[in-house]
Amino acid sequence: MPRRLLLTGLFGLFSWLFSWGLAYTPLELSAAADAETPRKVRVQGRYTADRDPVALVRGTLSNGDASLRVEGTVFDWRPQSGTPVDLWGVLEPRPGGPVLVVHNGRDPGDSRRPRPAPKLAEGERVSVWLQVTTGGTAARPVPQGVSEDRVAFLLPDYAGPPGVACVTGEVAFLSVLGTERPALTGSRLCGE
Repeated sequence: MPRRLLLTGLFGLFSWLFSWGLAYTPLELSAAADAETPRKVRVQGRYTADRDPVALVRGTLSNGDASLRVEGTVFDWRPQSGTPVDLWGVLEPRPGGPVLVVHNGRDPGDSRRPRPAPKLAEGERVSVWLQVTTGGTAARPVPQGVSEDRVAFLLPDYAGPPGVACVTGEVAFLSVLGTERPALTGSRLCGE
């Protein structure tokens, strides 16, 4: 029993380190202009939206004299204009300076953590948070999902509801129009 508790604790610590320490490096806004790009980062500041679109994050993150352009699609949370936030995503080079392509974020005091897709090895069973939709045609719908860090998955056996959900399945790579795409076969909602 003590060994199991120790292993559970170590797994929790590793998960926490992966979600913050390894997946997204903390970055001060004042250092964004000089930072190596592209790279996964986490930044904090006050978000000001260009507009208030429902499905997009587009605006500026500022802290003191430093600012950074941000853009992306909403995963399961959308920052409110004029509020302090933590954002994580990929810092990309652009002609006007670096831009943070937002994966997700949180309000200060919120305990949510990044949930990037794990490394994918064929045949391994993984669990990943996905924004599940249906593509294809009405005659032949194809469930698919996109992870918080924008990895697209085919879900050939998925029978769950659309929306953001934890999905588990066995990793496979399927050819679609000559391109290998990651898939979760035998996929179902986590915990089922």
